[in-house]
Amino acid sequence: MGPISWKSRKQASVALSTMEAEYAALSEVSREVVYLKRLLIHMGFEKYVTSPINVFCDNQSAIELSKNAVFHKQSKHIDINFHFTRELVDKKEIVIHYLQTDSMLADILTKSLTKCKHEKCIQMLNLSSNIC
Repeated sequence: MGPISWKSRKQASVALSTMEAEYAALSEVSREVVYLKRLLIHMGFEKYVTSPINVFCDNQSAIELSKNAVFHKQSKHIDINFHFTRELVDKKEIVIHYLQTDSMLADILTKSLTKCKHEKCIQMLNLSSNIC
């Protein structure tokens, strides 16, 4: 099975840190997985829906922020809309797991990769069988 939903676009707002950019991305993916879960249930595929939904992130600071409701000086300015992820974590609808950057498939949509890493991502997405 390959990807069923993806998106790549220019960042909508200026992030003051990598953590903030990753936290904003977590908010977007959280909205998307909630939508896909509801769509699958509506279409009668409840047995394929896991709960909680597993989400992967390669930024440990963003993961910690999604679990901790305490405001810090590094995060007090973050738009409240991005805290949707924290709400889903609190309600145990999603669980965010750390995944090392080398294993992050989303990188194929977000940054330039070496040929080898690009081909590895393509293969892991079941889009090709070639690997360096």
